[in-house]
Amino acid sequence: MLVETRAVGRVGALAIALGVGCAIAPASLAPPDSQPRTAGHAEVLSLGPAVVRLASAETIPPAMQPASPWVLSAVEPVAGQQLSEVLDGPVDASAAGMANARARVVGHTAMVFGPATTAAVTPGAGANHAGRATTALQPTFGGSHLGDIIGIFIGNGDEPGENGGLLIGNGADGGPGQNGGRGGLLFGNGGRGGDATATQGAGNGGNAGMFGNGGDGGAGANATSADGGMGHPGGAGGNGGVIAGNGGDGGRGGNATNSGTAVGGSGGRGGKAGTLFGVGGRGGDGGSGASSQGEGVGGSGGPGGDGGFSGTGGDGGNGGRGAGVTGSGGYGGSGANSRVGQGGAGGKGGSASSTTGAAKAGGGGHGGNGGTFSTGGRGGDGGNATTTTGTAKGGDGGDGGRPNGTGGAGGQGNNGNGNNGADGDA
Repeated sequence: MLVETRAVGRVGALAIALGVGCAIAPASLAPPDSQPRTAGHAEVLSLGPAVVRLASAETIPPAMQPASPWVLSAVEPVAGQQLSEVLDGPVDASAAGMANARARVVGHTAMVFGPATTAAVTPGAGANHAGRATTALQPTFGGSHLGDIIGIFIGNGDEPGENGGLLIGNGADGGPGQNGGRGGLLFGNGGRGGDATATQGAGNGGNAGMFGNGGDGGAGANATSADGGMGHPGGAGGNGGVIAGNGGDGGRGGNATNSGTAVGGSGGRGGKAGTLFGVGGRGGDGGSGASSQGEGVGGSGGPGGDGGFSGTGGDGGNGGRGAGVTGSGGYGGSGANSRVGQGGAGGKGGSASSTTGAAKAGGGGHGGNGGTFSTGGRGGDGGNATTTTGTAKGGDGGDGGRPNGTGGAGGQGNNGNGNNGADGDA
């Protein structure tokens, strides 16, 4: 039997992935205008749902058939390989020379890429009528599966805390108390850590891949008398890319209120910068502590993130405010070091206020050390202290980092019963 092939598209690895197929149908040995042709079969290769039907042998007038440039003039036998399954069935006796014709179905149905339905011809009561029996084929490799596979390697996280693609993609922000997702191995930023709850600590920021920025840490939860009067600490910032990228900022500590002692949460640590390029993350600020009948203590600021080999060290976070009958401000976080680049600045000390007791402000954080040809970070300023009838002492300024870092200024005390803080050393 002569085979007529009508190209629908290139069938190759890329063509199959794009859902391009071909149709193969038997053709008559004679030119289309010389004799009637009997409808054969067609096999459809596709990525979506496809239907393969074997039509009954019906005579098609030559006038309804367009001339085909693909009709072969001869048939060469192919030995040693059977490429089709043979289904015997009655055909229309009116087809001249085709009394023993058989319907042939090409057997390469494994190439179907999606759910397909094969409709086979079933003899009916009438000579020219055939019923159809439908058989569902099992899907093998669908186009949606190809997208799923690509999404494993390239894509952003969409669920809370979900990582980015294995190679490229940003991590998703974390849910309450959940860490942020990691960025892709090659490119991608880390997601932000989720904020803390009363029963769950703050989440840390996600780390970046080779290139990208780390996510910020989540904020610590606030606390009241029912929670013990202690604020939750903030989450740590995620690290920047291994080669280049900025570290994420640390999360802020939670505030605390209480009739007794109230202590604010400490700020989270900043994330590390990339090894070659980037800036370390800033430390989170400390939370405030406020007491109606006792001592209020501010939380300490978080330290800055390391500046890596040639990046800049992160600045320290500021200390939290303390207020109450007596009050103490939180200390500023220290600036981070860098091996070649500039050191980070120290955070400011937290302020303090009191009604009748002592008020002692927090000291400034020390500046980070820089490289040989860079400068150290500036020391943080000390906090100011105020009181109604008690004593007030300003916080000391932080020392500057080496080399040539400037010391921070000392904080101020507001009355003659106290004194100012000392300036930091250079």
